[in-house]
Amino acid sequence: MWGGSSPLAISPNGRLLVTQAGPSGTLEIWDTHAAQKIQSLPAHKLSVTSLAFSSDGQRLLTAGQETPISRPYAAVPDPTAEFSVKLWDIATWREKSLATTTRVGAPIAAFSPDGHRLAFEESWDVIALFDIDQGAATGTLAASAPRSGNRTFSTGNLGFGPDGTCLSGRAKRGARVDAETSRKMTGLGL
Repeated sequence: MWGGSSPLAISPNGRLLVTQAGPSGTLEIWDTHAAQKIQSLPAHKLSVTSLAFSSDGQRLLTAGQETPISRPYAAVPDPTAEFSVKLWDIATWREKSLATTTRVGAPIAAFSPDGHRLAFEESWDVIALFDIDQGAATGTLAASAPRSGNRTFSTGNLGFGPDGTCLSGRAKRGARVDAETSRKMTGLGL
């Protein structure tokens, strides 16, 4: 029996449902109108941590684990694993890898409302920003005390505001908010 939380995404038109196929990096793509599985897609090697459709429904964003968790040792006290962020063209199901990071904890990724930018948690202290149309990183948002060991951002909570000019992420003691996605995030005690 497999349990725990598992990401899922529904296309904006409601036609496609994407779910993780059990405890693996494989996705199942369903046609909701026909109530049939269309295909299985090996998206990541070990697991899927985040799924989202672009607002136009043309792309699927996935984040997932690629390597087993390392065992902690004196020089690296926290166990880490390699994670990647990918975009999938819905018409062809071809992948475009965007980033790979080795970190503690599973990252989350989010599309901007217009579907042209995305953000993903590169580490507990850094959020990476990408321009999807250019296929390039555009910058990072860093915590006020990067690599502090305090795990500034709380994994699993990241999102753009409705007009795409505000990005927020849940933090250890409140929320981090960036109004222009181009400078350090400021804290809100919640």
